[in-house]
Amino acid sequence: MVTYEMKPGRNFMIRLPKGGDILNVIEEFCTQEDIRSAALWGIGALDKAVIGFYDGKSGEYLPITVDGPLELASCIGNVSMKDWKSHVHLHAVLSDREGRCYGGHLMPGSVIFAGEFYVRSLTGSPPERQPDAETGLSLWSKGEKS
Repeated sequence: MVTYEMKPGRNFMIRLPKGGDILNVIEEFCTQEDIRSAALWGIGALDKAVIGFYDGKSGEYLPITVDGPLELASCIGNVSMKDWKSHVHLHAVLSDREGRCYGGHLMPGSVIFAGEFYVRSLTGSPPERQPDAETGLSLWSKGEKS
């Protein structure tokens, strides 16, 4: 197990701009505010979503494009460091007009209609993502091993 002891830092409530890519917008905000580690929660709506399912056999994310309008019923994730910059990792539950739900790893190409996020920055040594040979994923690799 890899663990990080973090302390609460600054807290933000942010409204996301219509038409932006959700991951890019949040990463730009984190870069602007020098946030290298954070916990994220959000709700809202998307015009289009790209979610991924990780296939452990092939070692690839299988993208699923869902055209909107969609409710961003729940979105949770974190910010850590990857390649020396802030990296946003989000998972989302989406619903369409019939109430059907879709969920997975939020990927680039997810277009905001409206969004509200809570960003809780964390202080301490930020988690760093590195390729993990066992899973094929980019996982936190440093910290305290137990």
